Parts: sequence; structure tokens; C-alpha cells
Amino acid sequence: MGSVFLLFVLFHLDLWLIFESDHGQRGIRTNKKDKKHSPFFRGNKINSLLVAKSRARLILKLVPNEFMRVIAGDYRGRTLRSPADIKTRPTSDRLRETLFNVLAPRIDDTARFLDLCAGTGAIGIEAISRGVAFTTFVDKSRKACALIEDNLDYLQIPEMQTEIVCLAAETFTGRQYPTGWDIVFFDPPYDVDYSTVLFDFGVAESTLLNEDGVLVVEHHSKKMVPDAAGLIRRWRLLKQGDSSLSFYERN
Repeated sequence: MGSVFLLFVLFHLDLWLIFESDHGQRGIRTNKKDKKHSPFFRGNKINSLLVAKSRARLILKLVPNEFMRVIAGDYRGRTLRSPADIKTRPTSDRLRETLFNVLAPRIDDTARFLDLCAGTGAIGIEAISRGVAFTTFVDKSRKACALIEDNLDYLQIPEMQTEIVCLAAETFTGRQYPTGWDIVFFDPPYDVDYSTVLFDFGVAESTLLNEDGVLVVEHHSKKMVPDAAGLIRRWRLLKQGDSSLSFYERN
């Protein structure tokens, strides 16, 4: 309710200024000399109303999304900044809770976590909050990577615990790495082809998963995801409404 209330107050403050200006009282006015220097107040009732709405949209972008919070651990209850558009589909709090309930036995101060198609970074940050040693965030969007960095700085998470890689998931997984990961969370847009990334995890020479590591794939519940891909096999499937989690491990 906090951000909604702030938005409500500031929006109605702008409307009050418009009303006062139109009635020649305490409103903010501009004369002809000022008009060319003021993009906000144009001395026109309709334009002023549009300005008020534009300010409201700007305020909504700047206020942290109250529904994006760290659920548990060292940063429990802290809010995360989230994108103003709807292109990024954050994993719901309920599904995050389910995910980490399953992963809890694998999380300790030596575990390495990979957040693939990280978006806001909420999953990887949740893993850090709950005690993993290190998290790698991967996303092809530079805006998403900048947002992840903002969230890490906002929470004051030490740089030594994280890295951000701006690459497409299939490009990242197609490479070899000297050190793998103990837990991988892969959450691409539901309409993309998952097969390339799953194949990269399943090939014999893959270094992505450490021994006894787990790959978790979030997908639409109606999407057909294979039970096996090369050397990885699905050992658990959890459904929660339109979203599902498939858990894979190497043979």
C-alpha cells in the first residue's frame, strides 16, 4: 500500500495545483517569457492534467515494487526494484517459497548459484540472502543487467559474492567454465525454445553443473518439457497454477 498511497497523494497534489492556478490563487503560473523554459507548466488546463498524469507514471517507475521482496534470510523483507514495463515476468513469491523449500538442503556457505535469464535478479538475490557463497546472474538484456546491479547495490551485497554476465542464455551455456555451479535456476520467457540450453547441460563435456548439482527450469504448466536431455534427467515436477518447476540432475 505504501507506493500506491504515495502515488495517490502526489497525483492529487498536482490536481490541486492545477485547480488553484485556474482560479488565480496559490497555483504555479507562467507568463509568456517563462513558457519556453518550462516543459511542465504551460498555463493550460488540459496540458497541466497531462503533466500530472506523466508525473504519476514517473513516480510509479521510481518507487520500488512493493510486491518484489526478499522472502527469507539476511535480507528478508527488503524491497527490490523492478522494471516499469511488463516484458519481465518475475517469479511469484509463492513459487519462490516453494522453490527454496526444495533447495534448502543444498544451500550452504560453499554453494554456487547460477540465475539464468535473471530478470530482476530476485531469485539469485534470494539465494544469497539464504546463504549461498556466490551467485552468477545472466541475462541478455543490458537494462536487466543494470537493474540487477542496482538491486545488489541497493541491498549492499558485497561484490565478491556476485557477478553479472550480459549474454543470452544459450550463448552462456554453450561455453566451458573452470568452475561449475551447484544450483542453476533457468527461467526464460515461456514461449521460447528450451532445448538448446537443456542440451548444453546434458552433453558429456558440460562443466555447468558440479557433482550432485541441480538444474531447475521454470516453465508454463502446459509446456512440454522433456524428461531427459542427454545426461540430465528430470527427477521432480512441481506444478503451481500456470507455472511449473522441473528439477534435473546429471546421471
